[in-house]
Amino acid sequence: MTHVSDPRKVVRGSFIVLLMALTVAAGLAVVGSHGAGVPGPALAASALLPAPRAATFYPVTFTESGLKAGTTWVVELNRTPSNSGTTEIIFAEPNGTYNFTLVPPVGYAANVTNGSVTVRGGPASAEIGFSPATEPPAPSTGSGGIPLWLWVVVVLVVVLAAVAAYFGLRERKPPPSEPAAPATPRGPAEVPASASPRPPESPPGSS
Repeated sequence: MTHVSDPRKVVRGSFIVLLMALTVAAGLAVVGSHGAGVPGPALAASALLPAPRAATFYPVTFTESGLKAGTTWVVELNRTPSNSGTTEIIFAEPNGTYNFTLVPPVGYAANVTNGSVTVRGGPASAEIGFSPATEPPAPSTGSGGIPLWLWVVVVLVVVLAAVAAYFGLRERKPPPSEPAAPATPRGPAEVPASASPRPPESPPGSS
């Protein structure tokens, strides 16, 4: 005997299942839009996409030569400084081009103080050479530890003062006076003819 299902029960059961499915889907959508832990349809779809790959970092090595053992030196790569007392400074960077700067230690000069390194899927490196800095020559000194240039200035001042004094005295000296005319010799004084010598007077009491 063949068992025949009641069509009304089948329709009713299908309707209940469809209603439950719609209710669950709506709940998932609401929960997902509010950022809850249960993923909504959009989050569920994004979960199907491949996850982004993490960046791979490669060593970037700076090697120095010329410094005394234990001397600290500093390199700044991509605005990140690092120092070391050994011959190497190592950074880790992904692919790309990065600028670096270097400040030589006191008493040393570097063959390069800035530049760039490029990372292309593997390690990168740069070599830095240091050499003792050339000190400026000490100024020459004369006797007593006075610099030679100061002696030159003093001598020039003395010479100029002597020249000025010489010409000043020469201008103040009066001109030589003209010699006086010789005096004309005079003869004996002439006595007028009308004048006669007076006789000597006799002393009183004589006759």
